Amino acid sequence: MRFFFMKDFDVIAVSQRKYTRDATVCHKFAVDQLESMGLIYLAEDHVLDDIVALEMAHRTDGVIISND
Repeated sequence: MRFFFMKDFDVIAVSQRKYTRDATVCHKFAVDQLESMGLIYLAEDHVLDDIVALEMAHRTDGVIISND
């Protein structure tokens, strides 16, 4: 994400909320901060994060860079 911030792109990460629970994340405060800044969108457990990312990219004429 840092590369794209440095190049002045608007960036938002998409993940599933289940991966950000206290039991699975060491730095929950950082995830909470990113969410409050609008830099991460946490999809609910019953929603596929890939679908959310596709819809966001379509709506904003954006692109998706994925690691999965």
